[in-house]
Amino acid sequence: MALHKGIQEAIRLGIQHIHIEGDNLLAINSLKVTWKVPWKLQNIIQDIKTLLQQFRNVHTQHVFREANRAADWIANVGHLIVEPMCITPSSSPNLEEIVNSDYLGFTLVQRGS
Repeated sequence: MALHKGIQEAIRLGIQHIHIEGDNLLAINSLKVTWKVPWKLQNIIQDIKTLLQQFRNVHTQHVFREANRAADWIANVGHLIVEPMCITPSSSPNLEEIVNSDYLGFTLVQRGS
């Protein structure tokens, strides 16, 4: 689970305050203990909760995929990368545009079902 690896990296970097936004409602609500954790995810969710105890401040919230475009972009590109690497907004003009739009507060209309 990408969330698990991201939290491990934040710990490695010495980050003390973490704000987690995710478009997976099941994962976010399982972390917040809003929902019962499905048995298939119990081990990974418990491990994530244990890792989160290492932070001074933890905030988790669900966002729709449209509000999570940077993470979605990284996930789509990330599976093509063979070697570990650090991806920053300056790594790609597309990602930089997404991050800048998010920073400026530009919103997208959620797609209908």
